Amino acid sequence: MTKEMYKQTPGKIIEKTAQYDPMRAMLMVAANATLSQAELQAQGSERRMPMYHKSGWELSIHDGTLDGLVGLWSCWLENRFYLGYPKPSTSYVVRNLSRDEIVRTANYFREKNSDKFIPPQREPFDYERSKHFLIGLSKQELLSLLLQTCNIRSGDIEEIDVSDELIMRTLGITRSKPVRHVGACAVGDWNYEGEYKDADKPLEQNEIGQIVAYWDMGLRQWARFYGPQLPNGRGRVWVDKSEHNPNGHHFPFIDKDGNLQSAYYGHSYSAGIFTNEFSHYNKYAPEGPSADSEAIQTYRNKFIRLATETALRVGNPRHVTIDYGFVMVPEDLEREGYSDIKWLKGKPDVREGWDEELVRGKKSDEIIMLKSGNSLVPWSTIRQVKVPESVREKDALYELVDSLLFF
Repeated sequence: MTKEMYKQTPGKIIEKTAQYDPMRAMLMVAANATLSQAELQAQGSERRMPMYHKSGWELSIHDGTLDGLVGLWSCWLENRFYLGYPKPSTSYVVRNLSRDEIVRTANYFREKNSDKFIPPQREPFDYERSKHFLIGLSKQELLSLLLQTCNIRSGDIEEIDVSDELIMRTLGITRSKPVRHVGACAVGDWNYEGEYKDADKPLEQNEIGQIVAYWDMGLRQWARFYGPQLPNGRGRVWVDKSEHNPNGHHFPFIDKDGNLQSAYYGHSYSAGIFTNEFSHYNKYAPEGPSADSEAIQTYRNKFIRLATETALRVGNPRHVTIDYGFVMVPEDLEREGYSDIKWLKGKPDVREGWDEELVRGKKSDEIIMLKSGNSLVPWSTIRQVKVPESVREKDALYELVDSLLFF
């Protein structure tokens, strides 16, 4: 290990930075602490201590492919959760058909529409060609064909969508109703009487010294669901379900060929269930959304349970993959009994960072991938564990996922 591998920011630079950007200086201090820990582990002078990872991870439950993958992201600030799963799609419908139904349906279309193929498809489609062809149809076209060939109606196919009832039951929340929305705006001085201040709401000073004005903005329904009202007027945790989320998340998985892959969920790429990302409650709007970490973290285990139930509903859970953030350095792999250790990218004596190094280790039904990162996360520790046949039901799968968060 060279001295440059975990090079820290000098104290003088941190002191200078603190004069104009205190937050950046704090991050530099945090990064130095992480780099110091990584260096100690690399030298072997300090052993890694397993711990329970409360937040700051992303996990996926999958079968080694993108098909039916369910991802759960926990913000390192402990104030948000996002659960992503595939949208209802033709590929999901096809995946729930038998081989005979797939081949029969594709070849029925081929025979009836031979003039539409260039070149003409005279030979029957085999299973793989049939599957590929059906996935390329629109969902409505496919359902129409299935009715003609297999007498399968749309109601006979279980939708991939996660029911509102499952969400409410698992998270302990209810359908929301519009609540009072009162805006809070920092203003310049105690004489402010502008449009952002209601006459019946006096100016106040908040906990960080700002002068705040309040104005009633009417009723607003922030999301589809909400939890119980929190004590002392500190809002509610609001939860939405949507096929569009303004944020995107990458969920890791190791495919059947042993390659580290990433499923991108969020925006319009998936369906999702997620907590509101900002707090909008105050004494005039005691039911507004709360993104306070204490409130959000009461839903932590419930979101893990919802992820496992969703995975059992929409996919074939054979593996759990978790990116813990920084936990291990490459030298830890051999110490902790991993074998077949291989540098898939980079070399042991150099750490350029930013994904330029990738190290793999194996242990029974487990694979570890260490991917180099930045100064705050020098190595991302990505661990994939096989789901035994005996735990592929909801309580056992939940317990397995929860146990893997201690590492």
